[in-house]
Amino acid sequence: MNCILQNINLQSKAEKPFHTHCIGTCRKKEISLKNEEIHGVITVYLSLILLIILSLLFTVIEGARVYTARVYVERSLTTAMDSVMAEYYGPLWKEYHIFGLDASYGSDSVQASEIKAKLEDYMSYPLYQNLPGEQRKDQKGTDLLTTSINSVSLTDLTFLTDCQGELFLNEAVKYMKYREAGNAFELLLDKLSLLKSPGKLCTIYEEKLKAEEQLVEIDKGILELMELLDGMKTSKKGLKVSKDGKLKTVPYFIKKICIGELTKESAGINNDTIFLALKGNYVMPENDFQAIDNSFLRLEEVLLRVGEKETAIASVEENLSQLYQTRAQLPDEESSSEEEMDKRKELEAQILSTDVVRDALVRERNELISQKEFHTNGILSEKKEIDMLIQHLIPLIEKGQKAIDQIIIKTELAAPFLDAYETVLDREKEGLDETIWEGLKDDLQNLKRYTAKDGCGYDFAEMKRILGQDKRILWQTANLLDQAQQEFSLEEMAASKRSFQSAWDILSGYTIKGLTLDYSTLTIQQSKEKDLLEAMQSTVLGGITGLVMDRDTISEAELSERAKPSDLAAVGEEQGGFGDEFMEFIKRAVIGDQAFDLGSIFGSLADQIGEMAWIEEGINDIAMTLLFQEYMKNHFYAFPKEGENLNARKPSALLYEQEYLLAGKPADESNLSSVIA
Repeated sequence: MNCILQNINLQSKAEKPFHTHCIGTCRKKEISLKNEEIHGVITVYLSLILLIILSLLFTVIEGARVYTARVYVERSLTTAMDSVMAEYYGPLWKEYHIFGLDASYGSDSVQASEIKAKLEDYMSYPLYQNLPGEQRKDQKGTDLLTTSINSVSLTDLTFLTDCQGELFLNEAVKYMKYREAGNAFELLLDKLSLLKSPGKLCTIYEEKLKAEEQLVEIDKGILELMELLDGMKTSKKGLKVSKDGKLKTVPYFIKKICIGELTKESAGINNDTIFLALKGNYVMPENDFQAIDNSFLRLEEVLLRVGEKETAIASVEENLSQLYQTRAQLPDEESSSEEEMDKRKELEAQILSTDVVRDALVRERNELISQKEFHTNGILSEKKEIDMLIQHLIPLIEKGQKAIDQIIIKTELAAPFLDAYETVLDREKEGLDETIWEGLKDDLQNLKRYTAKDGCGYDFAEMKRILGQDKRILWQTANLLDQAQQEFSLEEMAASKRSFQSAWDILSGYTIKGLTLDYSTLTIQQSKEKDLLEAMQSTVLGGITGLVMDRDTISEAELSERAKPSDLAAVGEEQGGFGDEFMEFIKRAVIGDQAFDLGSIFGSLADQIGEMAWIEEGINDIAMTLLFQEYMKNHFYAFPKEGENLNARKPSALLYEQEYLLAGKPADESNLSSVIA
């Protein structure tokens, strides 16, 4: 600044030096400003980087804090629920050895508010540890988790009787299992006869199930043949049954034609129920051809009489024509004499009487023509029905031949498995219980019914031959029927009658012998309507109970609606064990599910038999049943024995507790009636 003032005083008229010096000074300032800007940019960059790092760090810390708080609260809730459930009802455990919470807390209904209060109190303890009770919520200090209880709600309640009683059942079974584990296990093994040689049985059953798996498709083919041959309506699950328990049938089937008297033997049916269901569906074409023959006889008689009437009518008309000609030759009435008038009147009378005779003959002829048309239509109608039957049966026979071809192929594939099963069964005979071996041998013979070995079982090749023969018979019969109709239309009655007779001679060779399917072991379960059963229950069961005992001595105790809170709860289903797996195999075998692997049941059980784990799994369902039966005997009352002192019993809502567990009715009388029935 001193330099600038000096220049102003010394060189006031010369401005250039001043400007030059000023420019230099500004450049220095400019350089200084630029340096300051560069230092500022570096500081902001580092600040942003630091801010990002700190944000990430605090985000991780906050996430860890939130996760820790969530886990902490969840564990607090779990601990609180366990603490509430730990307040099990003592009398329930003492009398029935069942752990259960009295959710009513001495009242008549579930106290949800009481449960929520207890849950909140138990949760508060780990969340607010420094102060007791409600004071913990108001404590001061640093709380990194900042957890608090806003509200507690109950979304669902599970009762011991829910899930179809599985919860109660499991507790009862576990109690009995730990009480008498050793005795119960030994008893189960003894009942199942598995103590001696489980390894051999495993090997045999593995081969048996392999053979049965191969025969599943053959069973499907047999079901198809049942519908094609015998007319039984089938599905993949077996024979179809209506709601009233009657077997469903189809209108047309290969064995519908019956030659001779209709019996079970002639129809090729070895089951009374099947035969009764089909009895009204059979057709005896002999009756149809006999009706055709009778119609021909009556038609010939009618045609003869029609010819006679035509001749008579022609004679009468000729006579009438002569009378008309004679009358025409007479003179007019005005010019006629008295004698001619009498003759005219006589002719008029003759003409009138002749007309009457002719009209009567025409009416009789027309009536005969109507009879002719009736018998003609009868013959054609019978022929049409036989034609329709043949046209329906030929496609069924073709389907049957294809089905048998498939069965033959599958039988050939299954033969090695049957042979392997038989070989293993004979090899492992030594050391097996005789009863078990005989039962398995009977099963083998039952499986062999699919083959014609040893003269037993189905001969599918012979069935196919018979079907081919019957098909040719039907074609020949159809051709002769067409020929007979053509001759009939040409009024060649004798030739038509011979053709119909030839058609019957051919059709009478239609045979169903050798097409018999085995229904001897068939059992049919009738389906009953639930509402009908409920409507009849009180009358029928009450009547049976009255026959067994005096109804006046039966307890009248009954459960109230509020005594069964689980009735309104949803019913769940649990997964099955080894026994259910067997049932699933049977179900899938019936419907032909080839994706189901039998190895999943047995697999390599024979190699791992030393572990004996499969025995525990295989008898699990049976063990539960036996253990629960023992539990029922020890903890529940049944119908009192004669002379039993009822006053010695503990108080109970129902007198017949075991009967209630079996029947599930709300009243003692209903439960007892159901058990008796």
